[in-house]
Amino acid sequence: MGRLCITKLLDIPRIAVITATAFFHSEVFQYQRPSHADFAEDIVNYYYNFFIQEIQNPNSIILIVEDSFEKEERDYVYSALKDIYLSMENADSVIVSIGIISLPEGSNRSGQF
Repeated sequence: MGRLCITKLLDIPRIAVITATAFFHSEVFQYQRPSHADFAEDIVNYYYNFFIQEIQNPNSIILIVEDSFEKEERDYVYSALKDIYLSMENADSVIVSIGIISLPEGSNRSGQF
């Protein structure tokens, strides 16, 4: 079972690739990103910038789950992303899941994470 952590800036590149890979398998991806094969880096950059903004938002908490690396992981990355996929083979644990908690405006916890 994985370990739950609060995201650090160093996690953002991995999170961007994970999000782009996961979104590829959603029902709307082909409609929202019809040229994904030609612009895979743009998709990853979009998520990178999105998470940079979220990590700076005092009302957002980005959580990650770390678990052991699986060698077959690269097989689940769609072909356009394989060239920019960040290999984590030498890592003891890798980010495998992401979640965002949005605090309401004026929350006593705002800015604490």
